[in-house]
Amino acid sequence: MKGIKDFRNTAASREIRGALNMISEQAIIGVISAAVGVGKREALKAWRREEGRAVRHVWIESQLLQSARPLLGAMAEALQVAPQPGKSLAISIAARLVSDPVMVIVSQSDGLRLDALQKLWGIWQAVGSQEAPGCRRAFPLALIGDETMGSLLAQPRLQALRSRVKLFVRVEGLPPEEIGMIVEKDYPDIKLDAALLPELYEMTHRGSYRWLENIMNHASLLDSRRPGGTVTRKILRASANYLAGVKEG
Repeated sequence: MKGIKDFRNTAASREIRGALNMISEQAIIGVISAAVGVGKREALKAWRREEGRAVRHVWIESQLLQSARPLLGAMAEALQVAPQPGKSLAISIAARLVSDPVMVIVSQSDGLRLDALQKLWGIWQAVGSQEAPGCRRAFPLALIGDETMGSLLAQPRLQALRSRVKLFVRVEGLPPEEIGMIVEKDYPDIKLDAALLPELYEMTHRGSYRWLENIMNHASLLDSRRPGGTVTRKILRASANYLAGVKEG
């Protein structure tokens, strides 16, 4: 299967990577919110390969409805913090970050339960309240999730955390003109009428990178049965409807 070859140069990727740079440089809490399929994971991987190579950081992928205990376990493993008898894991993690305030990136944060986010906030607050020679007062914390991040942080129990978020970036999907450039560059054997781009944009759930890739891959299979033909509206709709049915099934 083909795929989008250079996601690093999309507007969404540049925005996500720019936000990560700002969170790192300013040692703040930042939230990056984008719909499923926009390419958050690909952008994060690109940042880690390039700009992030100069930033000491750990990356934690949360799970759906993950509570505080497994989140702390994942943080401790990433930070190489060993449990200590008589001391809570959260205190040990905070102590580690006081002495060495590396950047903490939590992807799929929209899957965290409220108690996990509260515990994360408690650690950040504990580190920020401590003085340590030669270190910053807090560690950079990036929370990356889907478009529900805003409503999640609006929960009353997260008011304290929300008040300290200094950067909230809502990343939009690929615009129609960028979709056209990607199709032209990464699917050179496919002919697509520019008049279909607005409709393709809607089919991709308003610019989802993943939906675009899946639809174009499926459309190219259908088109291959018509030598020398052009991807038509009918083919695009058939591909989008087929993939929607597979996802729902």
